[in-house]
Amino acid sequence: MAFGDEVKLAGAFRRNSLLVVALLAAETIIAMSPLMSQGWFTSHESLCQLERLFAVSHEMRSGDYYPRWLSTAYFGKGLPLLNFYSPAYYLVAGWLHVAGIPLVTALKVITFAIFFAGAWGMYLWVRENCNESGAVVAATVYMFLPYHFLGLYVRGAYSEFMAFAFLPYLFHGIDLSLRTGRELRGVLLVALTSAAIVLTHNLSALMAAPFALAMFTWRAHIGKVSLRQKLGAAAGPTLGAGLSAFYWLPVLAETQYLDRFKAVLTGGYYSYDVHFVYPFQWFTSAWGFGPSVPGPNDGMSFNLGVALLAALAVAAVEMRSAMDREKNFGYVTLGLGLLGLFLTTSLSSIIYDIVAPFQYVQFPWRFLGVATLFFAAFTGLSTSGALARRTSLAPGIIVTAVLALCLFSSANQRKAHQNGEYDIYRMEEIKIEKKEIGLLASRNEFRPRWVPSYYTEPGRDPIIVRDTSTMQVANLSTEGARLSFQVAKADSNPMTIYWFYFPGWQAEVDGVRVPVTPSRRGFISFDVPAGAHKVRLWFGSTWPRMLGWLIACVTTIVIGVKALLLRRGRFSTPLSSNLSGGNRCQT
Repeated sequence: MAFGDEVKLAGAFRRNSLLVVALLAAETIIAMSPLMSQGWFTSHESLCQLERLFAVSHEMRSGDYYPRWLSTAYFGKGLPLLNFYSPAYYLVAGWLHVAGIPLVTALKVITFAIFFAGAWGMYLWVRENCNESGAVVAATVYMFLPYHFLGLYVRGAYSEFMAFAFLPYLFHGIDLSLRTGRELRGVLLVALTSAAIVLTHNLSALMAAPFALAMFTWRAHIGKVSLRQKLGAAAGPTLGAGLSAFYWLPVLAETQYLDRFKAVLTGGYYSYDVHFVYPFQWFTSAWGFGPSVPGPNDGMSFNLGVALLAALAVAAVEMRSAMDREKNFGYVTLGLGLLGLFLTTSLSSIIYDIVAPFQYVQFPWRFLGVATLFFAAFTGLSTSGALARRTSLAPGIIVTAVLALCLFSSANQRKAHQNGEYDIYRMEEIKIEKKEIGLLASRNEFRPRWVPSYYTEPGRDPIIVRDTSTMQVANLSTEGARLSFQVAKADSNPMTIYWFYFPGWQAEVDGVRVPVTPSRRGFISFDVPAGAHKVRLWFGSTWPRMLGWLIACVTTIVIGVKALLLRRGRFSTPLSSNLSGGNRCQT
C-alpha cells in the first residue's frame, strides 16, 4: 500500500470514529434523559447511596483520599465500609465533589461516562470481529438494554451499573491477547479492565470470571494458539489481580472481623434460591419500581427487551451467510449469552450449591447483565450476511431501524421514580453535623464483630471523649478518622473513645505508641496513665493493606514498562498494519 493510500485510509478511519462518537454521545443523552431535570432520584437504595457519598466526601475533606473507615457512619460510631465494599464509584464521585463539583452534577457526569464508555467498548470489541455498522448496532443495543435501566433507575445499584462500562473492554482485551501482533495491547487491556471491575463491583467480577475463562478457552482453541502465547495472555488477569490487590487482599484477610458477614449476605431474603427468574419474565413488557420478591409476580422487570430480541433474530439469520470469523464470534457470544440466561433460572441451582462463592451473588437475575452483554455483542452480526450485502444502503437501514426500535421500546424504561427536588447540599451538611448517617447497608453486614448484636441502633452521642470527675479533656480536635486532645487523669483506668474498634486503629500517648483494644461494647480502648498527656488517635493500616499496596505498586511498575514497550512498538509499526486492526472484518 502506498503512503498516500495509507493517509487516506487513516483519514477515513478517523472520520468514521468521530461519527460513531457523536452518535453514541447523542444516544447517551437520551439514555440518561431522566437525569436532565434538577435534583436526583430515589430508588430501592433510597438515600443510602447519597449517605455513603456524604460520608466518603467528609473523610476526603479531612485529607484521606481513600477512606477505608467512614467516621460519620453508624450515627458517628464509624464503619469500615470501603475496606470491604468495592470503592471505585464512591472514590470517583468523592474526588469530583471535593474538587468543587456539586454532588448531583458529579453523579450526572459519571452516569454519562458510564453509558458512553460501555457503548464505546462494545463498539470496539464487535468491530474487531465484525464490521463497522454491526459494531454500531451492538453498541446501540448495549446502550439501551433494559437491565441497565433497571440497575440505574430502579435499583440504584450505582457500582454494578458502573461495572457494565468495563465488561466489553475485558472481552475485547481477551480477543486481542490471543491475536498475533496484538498480544501486548490485549494483556494490558485485560489487566486494567479486570482490576477496574474488581474495584467497581466485586460481584460483577465474580460473575464475569467463568465467562472470561470460557471466552479465553474458546478463542485459544479456534485460533490454534501456542502454549507460549496462552501463558503470555494469562499475564493479563494476573496483572489485574496484582493491580487491585490493595482492595481484595484486605477483604480476604479481614472479613473475619465482621459480625456474621456471610450469614447476613447469603441468608433469608438474600438467599439465592428465592430469586430465580421464570423464563416467561424474559419476554414480558411490564415495567415497575417494586422490589424483587420470591415467585413469578415480581415487582421488578427482567425482560430482555424488544430491540434486543429483534436484533438477535436478524443477527441469527445473517450469521448463516456470514464469514467464518464472524460465525465463530457469533457462536461464542450466543452460547455464553444462553449460559448467562441459564444461570438466572432454578435449573442452575446445583451450580450455586457446588460453587459456594456464587451464593454471594444473592440474586441470580444479576446474571442478566452478563447474558445481555453477550447477546448485544451477537447482534453485531446483523449486518454481516447476505441481507446486508444486497445493497450498500442495507447496513445503514439496519442501524437506523435498530436505533428507532431501541428508542421506542425503552421509552417506558427511561424513567426515574420520584425525582428528588430536595437540597442535597443542605442535606449533606445536616447529616454530617447532626450525625444522622446510619448503617450504610441494608443488613448491618459491616458491623465489627466486637460490637454486641443488640447494639444495632446506637445513640446519636456527639461526644467522642466523655469528661468525668476523674478525667478532664481539652483541645479536642477531630479530622475525619483522626483525633487529638489533651487529657488530665486522676487514675490509670483505660480510656474509651466512642468509635467502634477495628484492626488498624492506632494511638499515641505523648508520642509513644500504645496498644488499642476493643472495649466491652466494641469501642476503642487504650491505656493512658494518670497525669497530663497529649493523645493522638488515627485509623492506620494493617499488614494485609500494606502488602496489598506493595503488590499494587510493583504491578503498576510492570504495567508501565509494558506500556512503554507497546508505545515504542506502535511507532515502529507501519501505519497500514495499525489501521488493519488485526483480524477486523471490513465493510
